Amino acid sequence: MGLSRLPRRFPIFFVVAIAALVLKLWMTSDIRILPLSAPHDDSNFIEHAKTIAAGLWFGPYDVLTLIKGPFFPLFLAAISELGISLPLAHELTYFGACLVACWAIRPLVRDDRALAAAFVFVFFNPLLTDAIAWRANRSHISGSVSLLTAACAAALFVRRKEPVRSLIGWAAGLGCAFGAFWLTREEGIWLVPFVLIAFVPFAYRALRFGREPLALRAVVVALPAAIWLGGLAAIAIVNGHTYGWATIVEVQSPEFVSAYGSLERIAHAPSDRRVPVPEEALRQAFRISPAAAELRPMLEGARGNDWRGYSCAQFATCDGGIAGGWFMWAFREAVAAAGHYKSGAEARAFFIRLAAEIDAACDAGRVTCNGKPSSLAPPLGIGDVPLLAQRFAAGAGMFAGLAGFNLMPAEAPAPPAPLRADYNEIAGSLGSPPDRRLVSGWIVDPDEIDVKAMNDGAPDSSATLTFIPTPDFYKLFDTPFARFSLSTSCTVACTLHVVDTGGATVDIPVEPRDFRRGRLTFHIDSITPLGGSGRMTPAKFSTLGEIARFYGALGPWLAVLCVLLIAYRIASAAARRETPDDAAALSAGAAVSVAALLAILTVVDTFSFSAFNSEYFSAGYSVFLFGIAIVCVVEVPAFFATLARRSIWPAERPAT
Repeated sequence: MGLSRLPRRFPIFFVVAIAALVLKLWMTSDIRILPLSAPHDDSNFIEHAKTIAAGLWFGPYDVLTLIKGPFFPLFLAAISELGISLPLAHELTYFGACLVACWAIRPLVRDDRALAAAFVFVFFNPLLTDAIAWRANRSHISGSVSLLTAACAAALFVRRKEPVRSLIGWAAGLGCAFGAFWLTREEGIWLVPFVLIAFVPFAYRALRFGREPLALRAVVVALPAAIWLGGLAAIAIVNGHTYGWATIVEVQSPEFVSAYGSLERIAHAPSDRRVPVPEEALRQAFRISPAAAELRPMLEGARGNDWRGYSCAQFATCDGGIAGGWFMWAFREAVAAAGHYKSGAEARAFFIRLAAEIDAACDAGRVTCNGKPSSLAPPLGIGDVPLLAQRFAAGAGMFAGLAGFNLMPAEAPAPPAPLRADYNEIAGSLGSPPDRRLVSGWIVDPDEIDVKAMNDGAPDSSATLTFIPTPDFYKLFDTPFARFSLSTSCTVACTLHVVDTGGATVDIPVEPRDFRRGRLTFHIDSITPLGGSGRMTPAKFSTLGEIARFYGALGPWLAVLCVLLIAYRIASAAARRETPDDAAALSAGAAVSVAALLAILTVVDTFSFSAFNSEYFSAGYSVFLFGIAIVCVVEVPAFFATLARRSIWPAERPAT
């Protein structure tokens, strides 16, 4: 095919895509990986990647070996072998996912400029450039594989009338992408609605109306599920052979869930709903179960008190119990302290024994018990609906509006030299947190106030706090000093301690947020890093911040617009007794899946631990942007075209 016959859309689209990649690489070129000692998260992934690269799978078995999905360590091991730094690998992976997403919806988009605009909108996803990008964390890759999964499912949907044999690549891609996504995070079920909405019509048409032999059509339709299930089975088999427990993630295994549910079912006096197994229930478990009694020294000892302290400090469960977000790990540590984590087979056998002993005591009436939960989710009732609805609305607003977005990497203690070497070997491009940061904002109160900078509850000796005369605020709030500038080396547990003339005090966290109490109002304008190898140049820092503010300001309005437009298109199709057009169906699938993610996070945030943040939003936000892009480049033009056809402009009126 000669150059003159090449599709006209590709040059413009790829020129824009490459330009966007170059710009994004420039903006993120200062991002470095902070070598954190986080045994349940970052350093756990790094150590697993190191042993995978050495051919030792996850290394020696212990209580932290099978706590997270294996895809991210596999990804880390792969980029280590290729010699690519983690920040660069993240950007290239997401770039590829965005290209595939645009290729997937190409049959729906006739204008190459619109397709390029959709790419740019999805590619400059701000949640993948905030503080989480400085960590060896799975949140960034989860945004890429969730988008790849949605793209492959969408491609099968919009091409469902094409010959089945031409869709084998998309079907295989869906199986691989969905398998990778499922093996990255434990709450992957939220993406199932989008996959089903896109895949089921493809499968139905392929099996019902396809022209190829039925066997071929059945193979192509079954291919995604076969690859997905085959990948899960392969991981479980490897874990079973290596450690004696054929599971993927231990905390999702039936044995662990059963043991956890047995502890949770023991009846107790009304207590904080966020504490799944209160102290009273634990004491009863120690009494009725010899296996549970083995956990008593740790759970009632110094380490158990540490977990209670974490729970109290972060979730205000300070009555002696351990909140759900921490009890699971305390429970597992207690099993390890009792000597039952020498192998996966031994740990599995202990959980089975613990569940059997408690359940037998419940059945025999030796202890009062409730129904046994079938999952780790807290039991919910109709009375929880108002609270969950309120929290869901708050979470949706934070998700769409990017509340809590922060470009500043957190301060962290220097890790041991061997761990830093492992980070350098696997992730590359290491950095250190900024030495100082400059905080700008304003604080107003009709009363005279005294303000001091604090670091972890003590006066911040590194801080310089300056108030700036602001006549504009004086007119509004009757205060001559409102704007402030704070230079400090504090990046964790930083507060402003405010005392008014009446002696009332309040401690305001120094982070990107608004704060109001009584007549006192506080707002952060910006936080800029100063110094350190975690520094970002002002131009890049400012550019990324402006992009985040743009998406945060536009996101809620676009979300509402898209929901209304999708509802209109679906209702119009229903009134005509037709099926919705492809773009409306895909956008509805994205909306349902994002709502499912927010529903899961709402329950977690309400009853376990704080989950409304970029780490948990990131996977859903890329699908959110993909759905909005489809609406904007397909449904909005179609909507206005429909209005134009139904209008009779003055110039078109027949002469009288």
